[in-house]
Amino acid sequence: MRKTAVIGLRVPESVKAEWQQAAGGPRRLSDWIRESAEARRLGHVASLKDDLRALRAEINRLGSTVNQWAHMGHMGQAVDAAAVEAAYREMREAVRRALG
Repeated sequence: MRKTAVIGLRVPESVKAEWQQAAGGPRRLSDWIRESAEARRLGHVASLKDDLRALRAEINRLGSTVNQWAHMGHMGQAVDAAAVEAAYREMREAVRRALG
């Protein structure tokens, strides 16, 4: 099928980087996006993939928070121990859900 229509898409740089990694590199990104959208349109995308994607995003968010705290600690700033413990519990729960 000949591709003639162009669709512009704006996403955060972090999303672009994740998509490029999933696609296997920047040159394959448009193919990956097209294939992913078409699979969803045809109903070939299982809800499990969406669940796992959401869990991965949650774990990434928590990991980013932990990295920020580590940076603060290295800079000599105080880090709330209760917040660290809560994030650790959230991360363990997210991993538990991901593993079933």
